[in-house]
Amino acid sequence: YKVILSYEEFWQSIYPQEKSNSFQFKFDLLANKYCDAILPISKFLEDYQKTINIKKAMFRVPSLTDFDLIDSVLAKEEKQLRLLFCGASGYFETIKLILDTFDKLKNEQVELLLIIHGDSIQNKNIFDYVNNMILNKNKIKILSELNYDELIMFYKTSTLLLIPLRPIERDAARFPHKISEYTASKTPIVTTDVGEIKTYFKNNENAFIANGFDMDSYARAIDFALDNTELAERVALNAYELGRNSFHYKSISDGLYTLFEKI
Repeated sequence: YKVILSYEEFWQSIYPQEKSNSFQFKFDLLANKYCDAILPISKFLEDYQKTINIKKAMFRVPSLTDFDLIDSVLAKEEKQLRLLFCGASGYFETIKLILDTFDKLKNEQVELLLIIHGDSIQNKNIFDYVNNMILNKNKIKILSELNYDELIMFYKTSTLLLIPLRPIERDAARFPHKISEYTASKTPIVTTDVGEIKTYFKNNENAFIANGFDMDSYARAIDFALDNTELAERVALNAYELGRNSFHYKSISDGLYTLFEKI
């Protein structure tokens, strides 16, 4: 039988240097020795593995989702003037940026919904930070443990979907699953120009892309998207088309068959 590695994280960017002798830290360097092919999720990870063993069979598999399933979920209400972020509460730096940016937005009517998952300590950190906010905490809602249809319905009835990526190796290497789901929901995405965003997205064409991972840059991108509703609708539809062609799980079948033939 053959072993194929699904390669989705740059492990040495997660584990601290003091654990450099651990297998987890060395995973990126050693994993290719124990598999016949690699499915990197990003160009960053693909390029890294090529520096180790250029002959290793590889096929890049991006963030995937089932577009047919998401299409089948019908929104039961109209669009709400709401920003939405969905992700792990362990990404505190990312959520903190969103919360701090929310306080700087020009639009005073917009609400923010955080859909988070994590352990009790991570979740408490988010709740504590929101409770200590001075300006807009009454316009922020936090939810967890939704079923999938509920989650997709919130995507579809929000105004903008947020997913800022940090300018660090870990985020350059990742390709969050939420990005593919976001594109399938036909709701515009506001992100940053990091990692696979550079590969697939163009500013004001199929996403709104902030110039940097900071409050001012991210607030400008969100304000611009909120102020330009017709453009936002086109951006969302373009993102859906991109996602249907690139992130629908059926789109990778031919490439996988070719990979299987090689090994």
